[in-house]
Amino acid sequence: MFANPGVLSWYSRYQKRYSWRALRRAQATDLLNAARDELNEEAGLMGGTWFALAPEGIPQDKYSRNRLHPYLVIDSSIDPNPRRQDDTEQIEVEHFVSLDEAKRRLLAGDMPAPAAMVTLMAIDKLRDLGYVS
Repeated sequence: MFANPGVLSWYSRYQKRYSWRALRRAQATDLLNAARDELNEEAGLMGGTWFALAPEGIPQDKYSRNRLHPYLVIDSSIDPNPRRQDDTEQIEVEHFVSLDEAKRRLLAGDMPAPAAMVTLMAIDKLRDLGYVS
C-alpha cells in the first residue's frame, strides 16, 4: 500500500511474495531495498518516505512460515522508466485512489484479505502521522 496524503496507489493484485522474490533477484541485503525494487517494478513508483507497517512481519497464513512485510510509502513519485515487470505478471495499477474509495472497496469485499489488512494498517498509520483524522 502506497500513499500520498489522502490518496493511495492501488495494486489490483496483492503480491504476497514480493520481498523474497526481489531479495533473490536483486541480491538485496534487506527487506526495504527489496520492497523498493518491487514498488518500482509493479507500480512504477519510486522514492518517498517509507514506514514498515509490521517490522517483524505478519504470518502469511496458519499453514506457512512465510511472513508478509507490508510498507506504507508517502510522497512517492511516478518513475518515467520503471523496472520491467516479470513476464508472468499481469498487474493493473491504479494511482490516486482516494482513502474513501479504498475503504469502500475494503468494506464491499473487493480486496483480497491481505490487501484489506494492509489497507487498514496503512490508514491507521496515516492517522498516527496526522494525514487523516
